[in-house]
Amino acid sequence: MFPNKKTQYYRIISALELEWEPKREYAVARSFDALSFRIKGNAVFEGKNENTSVGGGEVAFVPKGYDYTLDEKSHAHLFVVHFESLPERSVGIEALRVANPLWYEEHFRRLHRIWQRKEAGYRLAATSVFYRILEELEREALEEKPCVADRLSSVVEYIHANYTDPTLSVSRLSEMYGASQTYFRRIFKETYSALPLQYINNLRLKRAEELLRSGYYTVSQAASESGFSDVKYFSRFVKKIKGDAPSKLWKE
Repeated sequence: MFPNKKTQYYRIISALELEWEPKREYAVARSFDALSFRIKGNAVFEGKNENTSVGGGEVAFVPKGYDYTLDEKSHAHLFVVHFESLPERSVGIEALRVANPLWYEEHFRRLHRIWQRKEAGYRLAATSVFYRILEELEREALEEKPCVADRLSSVVEYIHANYTDPTLSVSRLSEMYGASQTYFRRIFKETYSALPLQYINNLRLKRAEELLRSGYYTVSQAASESGFSDVKYFSRFVKKIKGDAPSKLWKE
């Protein structure tokens, strides 16, 4: 299964988010490799000597120079990265049902967002995410389950990147971790001495404090920018933790 340990170089050419209805079409051999994560939809890649089925929650690799017919069975939604690799590979299409689809969806989505924005350093940033995806694929290809610490570390990394999103939930995080919410809360607290929501709110509080101290934000704006969807809840939270209202602790 992709990736190949002998590969020493990857260069991203494009990152796309695609959707299409059921169809059947022939794909001419391309001059680049492709790695995709399928959010939904079932399809069959019909090659010269074998067929490969792929469905939602699976990663698929299509090598450079490979002719195939795509038989899309249902509405499809996927992310795909086109890239060059050295040394080149000559294997056929491969598919892998990953253990944690949500993790892959978030990372493919993040790579796509970075690539589309094309901000300074975007190639390096996108390549960094791509290598992280390849690292996780290699673990799964070798049938090595990440240890508890590694899995939890990935979730915490995601929290730090997304804590200002007010929709971030323990339910979503426990899905990423691959366990029930009860177990996830317990293992999280054992490791970080705080429940997941407490950990998230503490990050949000630090961010809000920075914004209010800057003098450019009102309490309402700081709460919103930090991930608190309700300014009243934010004020109560601050008073509980700090002992006073935010407007008194950090003058607007």
